[in-house]
Amino acid sequence: MDWPQTRERVRGSDAFTAIVESYPGGRPITRLERVVGTEDRFAMSPSNTIVRIVGEGQAWWGEWIQTYPDGTKWHCVDLMELRDSAIYRETVYWAPPLPAPEWRARLVEPIKDKHT
Repeated sequence: MDWPQTRERVRGSDAFTAIVESYPGGRPITRLERVVGTEDRFAMSPSNTIVRIVGEGQAWWGEWIQTYPDGTKWHCVDLMELRDSAIYRETVYWAPPLPAPEWRARLVEPIKDKHT
């Protein structure tokens, strides 16, 4: 599992379990929410750096770095479900980079990020 925001890579389920169990203040609480959009239209601009696009058949995802006018960079992941060669459902996650917490350093390895 890669966490682009903190440039960390977790190798194996034992390391992931140790991270969850060691979380300061207890295990993180997970909430699941669904966001459904309208007929918004988007265009890629020079402020986007596409990192990867992967998919086959009905399921595709893309990863990119969004640079805002103030210079901040956000990591973005776009999950797409296709039907009849058109996007049926799309979920986009936006997250600003953040420093990796020191307490996890012994459980992960740093990622050398060439995209940001």
